[in-house]
Amino acid sequence: MLAMNTWTHFLPAASLTWLKMAFLSYRAITMPDELYEEYIRSPGFIKEYIFPGGSLPSLSRITSVSASAKLCIEHLENINGDQYYLTLRSWRDNLIANKDEILALGFDEKFIRVWEYYFIYCAAGFRTRTLGDYQVVFSRPGNNKLALA
Repeated sequence: MLAMNTWTHFLPAASLTWLKMAFLSYRAITMPDELYEEYIRSPGFIKEYIFPGGSLPSLSRITSVSASAKLCIEHLENINGDQYYLTLRSWRDNLIANKDEILALGFDEKFIRVWEYYFIYCAAGFRTRTLGDYQVVFSRPGNNKLALA
């Protein structure tokens, strides 16, 4: 998760550097467009405890930033949120199954509770489609490295 003032500069910078050669594949966890403005104005558990200063983009924000950076979207895929739901549930189960080992490393019960809550909170977000998971492939106009089908 990038800070709001960071990720809006990420794609323009990529356009000037990495994309001179080929493509950029970008995976983003997103907020729905309908909730985006409220989300960026509001504090939240994840922005406070997991990714301080971080912010998720919305899909329309990604497309507008890419357009202003003069990038072409070559491919856009909405990755199945149900799969990420299952992954997050597995991470939570692994955390709990290894709780004693984690505590033995010097972490405390609060650490366990914070991360357990994070995994469950995010799993619920994907299950209810409050969170999205997109894979976007960008290139620059005139990119002749596209494979011919």
